This record gives sequence, structure tokens and C-alpha cells, in this order.
Amino acid sequence: MNRKREELNSIDEIADGELKTIFDISHDAIYMSDGEGRTLKVSSGCERIWGYKETELLGKTVYELEKEGAYSPSITRLVLEKKEKVSMIQVTKLGRRLKVIGAPIKNTKGDIIRVVNISKDITEQNQSLQNEKKIAPFEHLPQGQMERLNNKKVKQMYILSENEEMKTAVSRAERAALVESSVLIHGESGVGKETMAYFIHERSPRNKGPFETVRCGAILLSNIEKEIFGQGEEIGAIEKAGGGTVFLDEIDLLPLPLQLKLSYLVEQQLTSSYTSARFITGTSTNLTESIKIGEFRKELYYQLSIIPIQIPPLRNRKEDIIPLTLHFLEKINFLYESKKKLHPRLLKKLQNYYSWPGNVRELKALVERLFVLTEGEWIQEEQLMSDILVSAKNEKKIEIHELMPLKAAVHLVEQELLRKAKKKYKSTTQIARALGVNQSTISRKLSRF
Repeated sequence: MNRKREELNSIDEIADGELKTIFDISHDAIYMSDGEGRTLKVSSGCERIWGYKETELLGKTVYELEKEGAYSPSITRLVLEKKEKVSMIQVTKLGRRLKVIGAPIKNTKGDIIRVVNISKDITEQNQSLQNEKKIAPFEHLPQGQMERLNNKKVKQMYILSENEEMKTAVSRAERAALVESSVLIHGESGVGKETMAYFIHERSPRNKGPFETVRCGAILLSNIEKEIFGQGEEIGAIEKAGGGTVFLDEIDLLPLPLQLKLSYLVEQQLTSSYTSARFITGTSTNLTESIKIGEFRKELYYQLSIIPIQIPPLRNRKEDIIPLTLHFLEKINFLYESKKKLHPRLLKKLQNYYSWPGNVRELKALVERLFVLTEGEWIQEEQLMSDILVSAKNEKKIEIHELMPLKAAVHLVEQELLRKAKKKYKSTTQIARALGVNQSTISRKLSRF
């Protein structure tokens, strides 16, 4: 019996020695805890990515370390909760992004006695991808302009507005940045939903992590699942955004089967391999109407709209048009080392002459076009107004400011026509004649409204 015990002890010593060798030579960080989450052994790489010495880690539980902010989330905690292997992105207190694989070691009874994590630092790899995305729109610029962009001092992001409704939206966004709750941003196309989402990301504790955007309506149906959730070895936007934020724009265009998959992920956030990404979504449609006709899942709507933010259209923010115009012109002047100006009289016309169906995006494009087409220092009224006149002539009597299900749109147009007709005519017979339908049809429809 004693000889057998000595043999077992000898085997344990050899195993410990081999394990120590593996820990010492591995470039990746290796971390081991017991079945209670208490640190047993760490490799030298852990200090580099976590900022803790080995002596500071040994004996501490992963729950204590996560509470201290050493990393988020704790992979070991997730392994112990799920009782299975977990692979996900982790962000450390030093701002390092790690691809971590955590695996449980079980005894013959199936109890977890050890958890081993292997962490690969992917910070530089991710930063390279982020830099490519930031530079891509300007890659055609001469080197001098690129240097001015890169050397400009970056201040904390802000959203320019003098409008009370917009100020309310920004205030809500600032509060949303302080918590982890999902945010649904609603607004017409071009109002700046992605800008608002990035504003929340930059103001949040996740601002050192990535910000990934997926426009659901811009991706082929055959590719959308791979783009968002990943496929095989290729990771999707949700996992790429680990430790940061993923913004899913045009969420109403996500197919129903993928809505179910997203709903499951959001529900299981604390135990999913995608959990470290915060969800912000955007839409220009009335999702409650989409729910009524079965095109959007009710439970997903409730999950994603914990903090709803409504961005008003630019036509309702007339006081913002002049500041925004000057802001866009200042940015272009800086980029091209120019000093072009707009006359105050023209700015007033911009503010009152046009309804801006394309919202802030259209205004920004107009400013850039005027800058390019103007040869002198001052942008002339003729050039400015010719652009607006062309656009104004193309405006319709009926303006469509947001997408919605066709049935709902027909219902709203019909309701508006009846409201206007009732205001103008005294009898249902006159209304029926004006709208070209039977009097009984008008009576029936008015009774509904």
C-alpha cells in the first residue's frame, strides 16, 4: 500500500513538473483554477496581459478578480456555470483583448475539479482591423491630408444640437452609456442612428473595445447569418465586438429565423460565447406595426428596446441646420486646408426653404458638393439655391419618412385622407364624391376611425 502511494506521489510530481514546463514555455497565457474558481497556477504571460504578478493571483478566486475589474467577463466563471468548454473574447483592465478558451477537467463522478484557460492576445490584430475601417473612406487622399487626419487632436465625442427633442435623446444616450442594457434607436434614414450608437459606445466603460456595425438591409440573405453570428472558423460581428459594442442597423430586416437566434443570444447573454458584446440596434420602421402583422418577434422587441431612443428628423430640428452646416464645412476646410465660407443670408435659406427628406446625411452631402463646386472663397447663393431647387422640385405631395409594412402604410394614408376630407366637407356624400367611392364605404370607414 505504501509503495503504491509513493508511486502515485511520484507520478503527481512528474505531472506537476511537466505542467510547469508547459506553463513556462508557452507564449499564450495559461491559467488554472480549482473547482471553486480559486487560482492554482498561472503562466508568466498572465502578468503581461492582466497586469497582476503571479503572487497576486494565487489563492484569489475568479469572482474576486472579476469584481476588481481584472477582466470581463471571467471565462472560468462561465465554465463553472455552464459545466462545459467556453470560447469567447475577454477584455482586461489593461485594455487588452484576449481570445480565451476555457475547459473543465472532471473527475470520475463528473464533478469539475480544475478549469484551464488558454488566452491569446489579439489586441494588435483587432486594432489593425479597426484602423483599416477608420482610414478606408480617406484612402484616396494625398499623404499630406492623411497626416492631418491622423495628427488632429481627438476630443471626447459630442453630438451637435440646439433642439430640445434632440437634447432629450442625447441625455438618454448618456444615461444609457452608464449601464449594460440594450438600446433601440429609432429614426428616419439619415438622422444619425449609427452616430448615436457610437456616441453611447464612446461614453461607456466599453470604449476601449471594438465597435462593430452591421446593416442588415445591405447584406445578401444568404450571407447575413455568417456576417452577424459567424460560421465555422469565421467569426461574426457579435463575437468580433467582444468587450465592446455591436450595432445592428435596420434590425427590422433581419429574417424571422435569425430574429429567434438573436433573441436566444440576448436572453442567454451571461452564459453565451458571444456575451461580451453589448447590443444596440437601429430601425427606421414602426416595429409595433411589424409585430402586428407577424414580421417581427414580440419577445425580441422587448429585449432590444429596454432603452428606446427617438432621433427627430432634421425638418423638426431647424435650429440645428445652421450649426450642422458650419460644422461640416469646418471639417472639410480642415481636411483640405481651405477657408471657404457660406454667407449668413444663405444659411437662413437653408434653414427655411427645404424639408430635408434625407436628413443630416443629405445636408452633409450638400455641404461637400458645394465645397467642391465652388471655386472662390465664398460659396455663392446661386450655386447653393440651384442644388436646393432641384431637390425641392422632386419632393412629392406625399412624403415617406420611414419604412413600414405596406398594410400599415395604406391604413395610415387612408386615415389621413378621411381626416382631411371630413374637415373640408360636411356630409359623407360629399366626402365619398371627393374620394371617388360609395357613401356606404365612407360611413363604414369613418365608424372605424
